[in-house]
Amino acid sequence: TFIEYDVNSKEKEDKAETKKENKLGLIASGNYGKNFYDVGLGLKSGNIAGILDFSKAKDKPVKNIKDNPSDLGRYFSGKEENVDYTSIGASLEFHPGNFFFGAGGNLWSYTNKTTEKINSSSGEVLSKNTDSRSKTDLSGKVYGGYNINITDNFDFGIQGGYETKKGPFVGGRFSVDF
Repeated sequence: TFIEYDVNSKEKEDKAETKKENKLGLIASGNYGKNFYDVGLGLKSGNIAGILDFSKAKDKPVKNIKDNPSDLGRYFSGKEENVDYTSIGASLEFHPGNFFFGAGGNLWSYTNKTTEKINSSSGEVLSKNTDSRSKTDLSGKVYGGYNINITDNFDFGIQGGYETKKGPFVGGRFSVDF
């Protein structure tokens, strides 16, 4: 009797795995946090990926002041708030198997808006002044997740992380290999 061994099977498996790891892929992702949301698009080559994203965040009150009425009943009120938060960001990811880990940064742009009013005793606005200034801030982010293989070339992933200015977030992603 003869025993036949397939000595090339290990070699074939290694080639198939290498071919899969070297594929070029497209990634589309979305994240949601208590204070913001973002969408991203990126490219993956082997175990490395780069993602560009766009984010929007909620307006943030900074100060709210109301002075005591004067003898005539007039009073001062004012508020300062940061509005219209948007950001452009970039991340670099490492993909060991189905897991992935990423880190990156965001450049946030927003408007610092100040409103000052002098009110009559009945609450009528006697005088009003507003001031707006454009501002920018940098922030960082770290995240990780897991890709679930739907087909050989299509994955669905779940992710979670932390953004230094806006807090924790969770999200999902789709990736397609070419």
